[in-house]
Amino acid sequence: ANDDESFVFWNKGDEATIYVNDAIVFEGIDSQSLEEEQAEEVLPQEENSKSYLGSWEWAETVYPTDEGGAAPQPKSDKFVLTLNEDGTVNGTTDCNGFTGSYTVTNGTITFGDGFASTLKYCEGSQEAEFTSLLQRVQSIFQPNADSLVLELPLDSGQVIFKKK
Repeated sequence: ANDDESFVFWNKGDEATIYVNDAIVFEGIDSQSLEEEQAEEVLPQEENSKSYLGSWEWAETVYPTDEGGAAPQPKSDKFVLTLNEDGTVNGTTDCNGFTGSYTVTNGTITFGDGFASTLKYCEGSQEAEFTSLLQRVQSIFQPNADSLVLELPLDSGQVIFKKK
């Protein structure tokens, strides 16, 4: 930490967190450890194959058993994420449509700074939960051709999609 603790770096094992003015600006794990862990879990995926392109329906969210609280689950089949070859993303929720950008590099996925969205109000919508999950995801992999898994940072959960 610096003298006034406006910048703090914490690490434990392969995990690191950076705080700036008490706000988390980075959470992650050693990329080599992450790649080794993912290689054990799924078959390697060629970056050039881009098999993650297309439309995916939110199937479930999984949090580790030791996490507090229940993971948000889709209450509708209207939650669709479409990853386009040109680096744009668009989709639908149970209320609005949205669009934005994304990048995939070496198994890491990053969505741009927020999504543009239509502004319809819907009572009880899960839209905020869904888009918040997407903004937090860190890595991407496919256990098979019909599934897409977006992992949350520090093994805090997975957002699982099925081919639409």
